[in-house]
Amino acid sequence: MTIDNTTIVISCILLLFALTSGLFNVFLKKPKAGLTGKSEPQTDTDTVCRPGFSVVMSVHDNCAEIRKNLPLILSQQYNGEFEVIVVDESSTDDTGDILKQLKSEYPNLYVTFIPASSHYLSRRKLALTLGIKAAKHEWIILTDADCRPAGNMWLESIAEHCDKDADIILGNTVYTHETQSSLRFMRMYEVFSQIKATQNGNACCYTGNNLAIRKSVFFRHNGFLKNLKYLRGEYEYMVNEYATATNTRTDINPEALVIQDEPYRKKWINAQLFHIHTMKHIGRCTAYRLRTATDTAMLHTNTILQLTAAAISAATSQWIVLSAAVSALLLAAAVRTISVKKAARLMGEDFNTFAVPFLYWSMLWRRLRLSITYRMSDKYDFIRK
Repeated sequence: MTIDNTTIVISCILLLFALTSGLFNVFLKKPKAGLTGKSEPQTDTDTVCRPGFSVVMSVHDNCAEIRKNLPLILSQQYNGEFEVIVVDESSTDDTGDILKQLKSEYPNLYVTFIPASSHYLSRRKLALTLGIKAAKHEWIILTDADCRPAGNMWLESIAEHCDKDADIILGNTVYTHETQSSLRFMRMYEVFSQIKATQNGNACCYTGNNLAIRKSVFFRHNGFLKNLKYLRGEYEYMVNEYATATNTRTDINPEALVIQDEPYRKKWINAQLFHIHTMKHIGRCTAYRLRTATDTAMLHTNTILQLTAAAISAATSQWIVLSAAVSALLLAAAVRTISVKKAARLMGEDFNTFAVPFLYWSMLWRRLRLSITYRMSDKYDFIRK
């Protein structure tokens, strides 16, 4: 076996491309877990007086989720005042009865509703607007009926970020561990990327279920007025329109984690389709999209390149090139796996080490299928009738 210059050059190119592709890895650099923006940790004297919080959620036929999750929000340990406002979108199940029962047990629970005749607006956005308008506190926390805090210090953690310059706080959301690992990975990838973009001064969208915002900021920007014709995308539009490089904070501390129930298939697909539609109508996301698109493109280009080189070299008995291609493939997979495992620990997730490379491929194919489904769908399904 002879080693000529061509063999050396090809082998070096394969290894170099593998290393280069790793530099575009979204998970390569971890976001900061503590305070972000211009805020400073509060002193002991500051912790005596916490801001008041109004937790607002919209519900519709969510009796099972409310029974399981709402008490965990209502019983938070918080060194300050907080209320929970639930806006019922004219539920037809036992949601109303469960809310009445909880209201008798928790004096900080308030319930209102929107009439069934409200057909000409996004009912969810109308419900959230009514809830925010009814709130008595400046700081509003938005979440959903199928979500619950991971612990009882959720509000305490968010309060650490409510400095005088903060208007918006983005928290972490994960699916429950019973959810398919591929769906959990996609959720972590999205929220991780959005948290990183926010900490880099480019808060452009948010797909979690753990958002705090000042009431005055919401109404100063006329709420959802600019996007009322779109049925969903509440959190994405708010962050895209209200967030700046200096007024937005992130909180990915374990105490601030929110866990979302496992979504059934149709619900998950609908949420993804609405997200695709929303991303087509918001601005300031070029850098965010380019970052994630480049990461995906480099990952799969490198994989295809190394497999192709390995196949050709094996067929032509170029064992040095084959060794380089296999080594490059394993090196790239190892770098991504290590970075994913570290990010997962930070974000409250956990994935099987050997499954990580396949989770990337699963995310690619799911996105392709969703893109095709969206293109074939009726665009009027995403706007008010």
